[in-house]
Amino acid sequence: MIYLDNAATTLQKPSCVGQAMLDALEHAGNPGRGAHEPTLHAARIVYHARETLATLFHAESPDCIAFTANVTQALNTALCGLVRPGDHVITTVCEHNSVLRPLYRLREQGAEVSFVEVDDTGRLRYEQFEKFLRPNTRLVVVTHASNVTGDLTDLAFVSDFAKKHGLTLVVDAAQTAGARPIDVQALGVDVLCFTGHKALLGPQGTGGLYVRPGLTMAPLVVGGSGIHSFDETHPSQMPTALEAGTLNVPGLAGLGAGVEWILSQGVEALHEKETALTRLFYEKIVHAPGVKIYGSFDETDRAPIVSLNFGDEDAARAADILWEQKPNYWIMTEMAKRFGLEEKFTEGRTQKEWIRWGYEQTLAKAAKQPDPIKLPGFDEFWAKGFVKYHMGRDSGIVLKAFREDPEKHPLKTPSGRIEIYSERLAKIAETWELPKTKGQEIHPIPRFIATAEMLGQGDPLEQKYPLEVYGYHGAGRTHSTYHNVPWLRALHPDELMINPIDAEPRGIKTGDKVRVFNDRGSLVIPAFVTARVIPHLVAMPQGAWYRPDEKGVDQGACFNVLTTLEATPLAKGNPSHTNLVQVEKI
Repeated sequence: MIYLDNAATTLQKPSCVGQAMLDALEHAGNPGRGAHEPTLHAARIVYHARETLATLFHAESPDCIAFTANVTQALNTALCGLVRPGDHVITTVCEHNSVLRPLYRLREQGAEVSFVEVDDTGRLRYEQFEKFLRPNTRLVVVTHASNVTGDLTDLAFVSDFAKKHGLTLVVDAAQTAGARPIDVQALGVDVLCFTGHKALLGPQGTGGLYVRPGLTMAPLVVGGSGIHSFDETHPSQMPTALEAGTLNVPGLAGLGAGVEWILSQGVEALHEKETALTRLFYEKIVHAPGVKIYGSFDETDRAPIVSLNFGDEDAARAADILWEQKPNYWIMTEMAKRFGLEEKFTEGRTQKEWIRWGYEQTLAKAAKQPDPIKLPGFDEFWAKGFVKYHMGRDSGIVLKAFREDPEKHPLKTPSGRIEIYSERLAKIAETWELPKTKGQEIHPIPRFIATAEMLGQGDPLEQKYPLEVYGYHGAGRTHSTYHNVPWLRALHPDELMINPIDAEPRGIKTGDKVRVFNDRGSLVIPAFVTARVIPHLVAMPQGAWYRPDEKGVDQGACFNVLTTLEATPLAKGNPSHTNLVQVEKI
């Protein structure tokens, strides 16, 4: 499975996250509710999570980090704890409803709210911040990056504006915490709200907020603290001031492990990788027919988010279609499981472990080359997602080592040299029994061999079927794999390329549906009139799924209905490259 919903929840987390959670479930008690080892262990888990997050965000101390169930609760805590009736808040139209709904409720209670708008490109109208300023303005709340478009908010500008007018700055970092470097002190952020289950690589049910030292806010929920149990009011010191009840210790164990992994990899390095992958995905899909991209990609610095729609296709249906496309490893493993052969098929390896095995085989082979290619280890390759290799000036020379020293670097032929006359083919030609038909020949010396059906060979079929059809590999699938994906078919439609010399007398224009047929079968396919194919040759992609109508005419452009069963004699190659057909407009 290729998982592309990390902006909602990261699914493929480092193994240390699950291991930490399991350890907490088995050994952690209730933090701050005793002095025995399980409760002390729980307290250490919680403190470790605070400490790693404080390091990640460059906070003044771990006590600046208070935990909540998610970023929505963190935002509610911040806004409801800081805004009072009569206060004015400036926000933007780009905010998530986790910001908007608390503000709407506060507005009903007497607060005032202004929304900074965007221009035609989706960029915030930053000049409106000064325009909306009022004597009772108390707080500015902005998203660091839009969950819809991936566009970033200029926090330096907003922070300067807030400092200039003595306003509290609250930042929604749901899409950026863990995905890009954040320094709350350098940015001048008063409150940073984050969630644990996205780029921080923790589990659901975790989140929190950074609160600048000296800033106080009313807690959203009170009670359940492990200290000052008999006080009538909730403790005022951070972080207990904003935490009520027992914390999600297993969740925070996973969150702490996820953040620790991020720190070990380097936020900058992870950000660079995600930015490169985002840009690659965008560049590959932006020109696809019918695809609409949301957000601006003019700026290279943005959140790793690409939001799009496929034409008029319902987004939920498009998601269902994409989900139905399982990877080959999953499909084959499920088939093997049904036959009781799963263990034998997988050999105990996951898909990733097989990739590792194949990569390490490549490393071993590369090391044995006369001029070894320097490749990174698998873990580095996997973390980065790609390997850049710059070919030297002489790297394109065929048989370079053999040319320079034929004795030291012989070829894998009987003589060790280039053989015009092949002894192996001569022996095969003597011993193999082949059908006595055209094209079923093996020669030890390279020569042209006409295939079973081919123009210019005096075949009587040429009168009936005067065109030669060539089948090629289309760009939108691998053989027949992925032909059931609608957006891939839209991106790479099946078309019959036909030369204008052949199209004109048949009255065929680009886009016309045509019937391609011979004695073996018949199919329907749109035409594409082009000089890219020579006269009397037509070409169409292989691998379309067979969809016959009630008359047996294939409506799916399945090339196999036209082909002979006579494979090439030596390699048993696909006979789909040369077959005689006729083409007519429907």
